[in-house]
Order: sequence, then structure tokens, then C-alpha cells
Amino acid sequence: MYKFFKYFIPFYTFFLLACANHSSDNLIYTQTILSNSCSDSFFEKEKKKIDNLEDPIYVGINVASIARYCNKFELSNEIFDKTEDAYKFDVDLKDGASKTLKAIGTTLTNDSLADYDGTLYERIMLNIYKGLNFMSLRDFENARVEFNRALYRQDRAKEYFAKDIAELRKEFDEQKQNKKDIESGIDKVSSQYEHLLREFKTSQNFINPYATYISSVFFFLERDYSKAADLFKEIAVTHSNNAEIKKEFNVFNQYANSSSPEKLKKYIFVVYENGLGAGLYEMSFTIPYSFNDSIITTSFALPVLKARPSSFHYIKAGDKRTVEVANFDDIIATEFKILLPAKIFKAIVSSISKTAVNMVVSNNAGGWAALASSIINSATTRADVRYWSSLPKNAQVLMVENNGYIELTDNMGGLLYKNDNIDKSKNTLLILRSFSTNSTNLTYLIQEDR
Repeated sequence: MYKFFKYFIPFYTFFLLACANHSSDNLIYTQTILSNSCSDSFFEKEKKKIDNLEDPIYVGINVASIARYCNKFELSNEIFDKTEDAYKFDVDLKDGASKTLKAIGTTLTNDSLADYDGTLYERIMLNIYKGLNFMSLRDFENARVEFNRALYRQDRAKEYFAKDIAELRKEFDEQKQNKKDIESGIDKVSSQYEHLLREFKTSQNFINPYATYISSVFFFLERDYSKAADLFKEIAVTHSNNAEIKKEFNVFNQYANSSSPEKLKKYIFVVYENGLGAGLYEMSFTIPYSFNDSIITTSFALPVLKARPSSFHYIKAGDKRTVEVANFDDIIATEFKILLPAKIFKAIVSSISKTAVNMVVSNNAGGWAALASSIINSATTRADVRYWSSLPKNAQVLMVENNGYIELTDNMGGLLYKNDNIDKSKNTLLILRSFSTNSTNLTYLIQEDR
């Protein structure tokens, strides 16, 4: 038995330590983006992970994004397709028994040892970026499918969340009744999270305005002006005091109500994806716990949202500047906060369960067995910090007349993009993606399909 613990436990602990936290993976994906690295060997290695079903959602959303930034639009959509399949078969269609087994298993270890399930806002953005990839490939037919899927998911988000929140709240309240001894710990951690979330604005609105905006522009470029105008109404309502949005709404309505829209002025819709959206890091907490008439402390780890930097505060075309249409930090924080009580409860139960096991082993076995149990407990007390590392911090927009020329500058007047060879007979979408003030800026120029 001694030899078993001597050789097996260090190996097992090393395995758990290697797999239990994904902060290094997040860093690799972010650095790959910032360095604009497009190595074929990188994509081959990551595709093998997805093909072997090694955390396909987490790997997929990150690697597909990197392929997009490398202008590998077909590869990007190939990976996004596999990711969407994983959402469908590994998450959406998983039965209750499978979910229960997963929950029990991760209670004794941690969530990051199971495959990443993703979030609702990530699923919506997956379809948006697939649609934009198809637009860059001049495949507007398949782009329409993706934007419609994104909009459908938007419509279902609120309904889904309402049901999900009710189930989580019911389960949470029932568990609290059965485990009175940890109720104060939950309240203590929840109050701490309120402080940590203070820099983010959260709401009960689960709509991503960027998804609606970019979809409306797509239908405008596809010359489905009525649908484009109907969609844009949602943006106009939520940004009723925004002069830029009002101006664009008027153009959308003008096209929708015109008998000869081909004779109207043409425009360039500038979209600026700014910086990097909120990420996750691990924070440890300690709470007192009653065990066998003794008060002991137990530590556990939880993911905490961390704001990441923006790039340029805004960009300009001539003397006109972009305005914010969507704040991804707040979208991310809203879903995070809604799921937070269940995360806190599970983390506390997991830590207490492992601490109890450790105490039993210590009292009854002692020696190497107690040390091994303690090591495993420490190794598995990790937070799941996986997320889509390349989503923007916010999205900003601006519409200018298409005179066949555009020059974009940053908020300090530095030149970002210049093009004097734009077909001025077509409405145009111009996306500028900037991750930081020091990274390479990416641009995507897409004109209407005619």
C-alpha cells in the first residue's frame, strides 16, 4: 500500500494540476492573437484536439477566432461548425442523468476537469462570426442562415434564462435548507462578489445589441431593407438618445420605404471592435465549517471577472467619431452574475466534501494516506477560468457617405486605415478590429452583393 501511494499519488496529483486550471491556455490564445501569429502547425495541433473531443467548445471558439483573424475564413467556419456540434450534442441534448453524473464528479474534483459548456452570449457570437466569415467569402446565402440563427438564439435567450434561473434558484434554496451550516459562508462570499463586480453594469436584459446591429447591416447589404429596418428598431429603442443611431435609423427607414432604393445615397457602415472583453481569474476564499463538533476552516476557489484593457477609446472618419452600440463587459457580467449563486454553492459544497474526506482519512489512516488526501484536496481546489479570450471589450459604430474613399484615425489622430478604391455605387461594411494600441489592426471590407 505504501508503494502504491508513493508512486501513484504524485502522478495523479501532477495530472490534476496540469488539467485543473486553464489560465495558461487563456494566455497562449491571447498572446497568439496579439502577436498575429498564423502558424499552420498551431492550427493542426489545435484541430487534432477538437477532432479528439478534447474540450472541443473551449478550444474551438478560441482557435476559430484566431483563424478568422488570420483571414482563414473557411478554416474558421470549419472549426466553428465543430464547436457548434459540440454545443448541440455535448450540452443541449445531454440528458438529466448525464448532467447529474457530471455534477457529482466535478463536486469531488472541480469544474475545469470536465469539458467546457460555454455561455449563451458565446453561442450567439459564434453564429455572428460565422456569418461575417461567409460575407468575407462572398457567400451571402450561408451568411443569412448564420445571422438568422444568431437572432433566433437572441430571441430564445431571455426565455431560456428565465427557466434556467428559476430551476437554479429552486435547487439553490433547497440545498441551503439542507445545509444550514454553510449559509453564512454563501452570504459572505456573495457580498464579496458584489464588490468585485462593481466595475461592471449588469441587468436582466440578455440581448446583445451588437448581434442585432451587425445582423441588420447584413440584411441591409443583402438589400432586404424591410427586415433590416425592423431589426434596427431594437437598436433605436435601446439607444434612443444617440444621435448617430438616430441618423442610421433614418437611412434604414428611407431605404425600406423607397420604391427605388438603388437610386439612394450609398453608405459605409464602420464597425470598431475595441480591445479585449472581460476575462476570468482565480480567487481563493476561506470559511469556517463545523465538523465533528470542531470548527475548522476550508478553502475553495472561484472564478472572478476581471476587466481587460481597451484599445483606442474611439476611432474617427474625418471629423466624425464612433459611438458605442454594445458593451461586452456588461453582457459577460450579466450572465456571470446570474449563474453566480449556483457556482458559489457548488464550490463550497465541493470544498467541504473534500475537507471532510481529508479529516476522516487523517483520523483513521494517518501518515502517508492523510498526506496524499491533503495533496489531492489542494490540487483539485481550483476555479474554472475558461472563456472566449478574443471577444471585444465593446463595439462602436459610425455611418458615413460612401464617396469611394475613407480614412480612419484613432482618438489621437494616428492613421489606422486608408482606402481610396472603394466602389462608391455599393453600400459597404468596414470592420476594424483592434486588440490593443500596440497590436496589429485588422480590417474587413465587405460590400453589398450585386
